[in-house]
Amino acid sequence: MKKKIKLLVIFMIILSFTGCVKYDHKMVIKSDRSMDYSIIYGISKDFAEGGTMTENEDVLKRAKEKGFDIKDYKDDKYIGSILTVKVPNIDELSNLTGSTFSLNQFFSEDNDESFIDAENKPIMFKRKAGIFIDEYSAIFTFDYKEELNGNTSGGSTENEELSEALKQQLGDSLDLKFTVTVPNKLLSTNATEVNGNTLTWNMASDDFKSIEFSFNMYNVMPIVVTSCVL
Repeated sequence: MKKKIKLLVIFMIILSFTGCVKYDHKMVIKSDRSMDYSIIYGISKDFAEGGTMTENEDVLKRAKEKGFDIKDYKDDKYIGSILTVKVPNIDELSNLTGSTFSLNQFFSEDNDESFIDAENKPIMFKRKAGIFIDEYSAIFTFDYKEELNGNTSGGSTENEELSEALKQQLGDSLDLKFTVTVPNKLLSTNATEVNGNTLTWNMASDDFKSIEFSFNMYNVMPIVVTSCVL
């Protein structure tokens, strides 16, 4: 069976038994339609200092190929890496029909989409164009249990029991968050928390199904022209 190597996830599965993993996505969409996207990937300082595990260079290489800049990350509790990418205009990642964007698939070794390949960028948003206002919507999915099943599959009772045990452990210990900030009117969302225009999902929750949100963006030029005419 073909082995799948997913960005960050295998490493997280092993580390999850310590309960000391930080894996936070942050997406900031600005009024000029540019987008800053970052992933903080860390483990507890105490665990790292023990020398139990070193960072997976292949994982970071894969992220770099997709357009992420990679730097060391450090805060009061964690050390690791921060992966960042800046998209000049989210229209580059949008079309009229949209699609469900899978974080699992995007970071898989057999997916060649990237933020720096003009001919093969991922579709993350559905855009409904208007004269004065454009409406954007997004559906993202992430399933850490899917990663688990993919690496413990084999049909045996032992594998099924191992998978279920790991699922329980992961659900109790992983800190998986996805945060989105939109610049204008928020239309809808299924976020775990909403603070103004900032939305947060707990992806490790048993209730988590998907990341869904929609928002408006103003078309400045038509508004200006119309105002001048009037």
